[in-house]
Amino acid sequence: MKVKDFVHKIKIISLIMDWPLPFNFIKLLVLVITSIPIFIAFYFAVDVFNPELRLISVIIFLLGRFADNYSTYRLIKESDNKFFEYGLNKYFYESNPTMSSHPTKSGLFKSILIIEVPILLVSSFIYPPVLLGYGLGSFVAWYNNKKLFTQLLKAKSLGKKIKKMILNGKKYGEINEYLDKRLNIVLNGKFEKPKKIFNKK
Repeated sequence: MKVKDFVHKIKIISLIMDWPLPFNFIKLLVLVITSIPIFIAFYFAVDVFNPELRLISVIIFLLGRFADNYSTYRLIKESDNKFFEYGLNKYFYESNPTMSSHPTKSGLFKSILIIEVPILLVSSFIYPPVLLGYGLGSFVAWYNNKKLFTQLLKAKSLGKKIKKMILNGKKYGEINEYLDKRLNIVLNGKFEKPKKIFNKK
């Protein structure tokens, strides 16, 4: 019996405790926010080579990419031996096509050098609003990573608890019962509607 035998319930409990945004919604939101500055600049024939716009675009891009990359780095740091031992790699993975599903620190650094630096250099000279849109969209990815990081910490903490129970000789049914109780507590705390109290006259 291993912790990964209970990983599905661990994931559900940690998910409900700190619900991230739906993945498809995140992709759509990033696409929309990234496209808005590009569309506005094109539609209104904005002087895209205005020095102030170029500077703002570069700053927003750098801030957005730093936030997203740092949040990704924090998730990578938590993807240690326990992460794989508990089977959490089945549910927590990188969706960026430029990186592996479970990237390393060196993989993240390579992605920055190969993808982001060329985008910065080329777009700053050709069409700066691309940087503005990309930077703004990156903040959405940062927010989702932030939620996932909290969820991952809670899942690992619960996995550690389950491992301790296994080492102490708890049976499969006992651990399942414990997880069911945890799930009921979380559900009641999160979604139970408050009861209305009416004063009788």
